[in-house]
Amino acid sequence: MTLNVWAEDELDREGIAKCTQLALKMFSTASPDKHKSGALGKPRNVTNIESFVTWRAACAEKPPKGPGNVTALCQADAMTPTGQQEKVFYWEKVSGKTLHTGYYWCE
Repeated sequence: MTLNVWAEDELDREGIAKCTQLALKMFSTASPDKHKSGALGKPRNVTNIESFVTWRAACAEKPPKGPGNVTALCQADAMTPTGQQEKVFYWEKVSGKTLHTGYYWCE
């Protein structure tokens, strides 16, 4: 029983680490906002990162778009360019050797 709990905790740590790396890659000031997802603009000051196994468990109202298989489903608190604190759902998918990322602001 303890081994299963440890494995779940390890998976959580790995998921959060992957989501943290993905947030840094997608939302850093150096990366262009190729997603232009919604009127709120690109997320800033991402905190309270969470990792999910299914998009339905997150704040998302729709599944991640784009081709490929999901490799990361993440949610975090973030600041909009206008200074509002909102939740953002973001993901990474792989199709062949191509990575696809995207995000939605949660409503």
